[in-house]
Amino acid sequence: MKDILDDMATGVLWAAAQSGIEVPGRLSVCGFDDMPISRQVWPPLTTVRQPCRLMGQIAAQQLINAIEKPGSGRMVVLPYELCTRGSTAPPGDSSRPG
Repeated sequence: MKDILDDMATGVLWAAAQSGIEVPGRLSVCGFDDMPISRQVWPPLTTVRQPCRLMGQIAAQQLINAIEKPGSGRMVVLPYELCTRGSTAPPGDSSRPG
């Protein structure tokens, strides 16, 4: 599903514009993955950025550890970042600039 969540959110922005629904005035839209498209649409898409490269590195290390010592796997929690842009606003706040 790589790249699809921001793409779907930009589709929602398009559908809202076609339907005359003001974003973020009447509808807030948020994507996931912070793909380049999220900064190229109007209004710019609020999205969640996750550390993909670090996730891959940790997954590879976990796999190596599991091969060398079965049962050594552990839960790893990584930080993410909410990139707030013009497609979201607090409920009832249509005055927020894009």
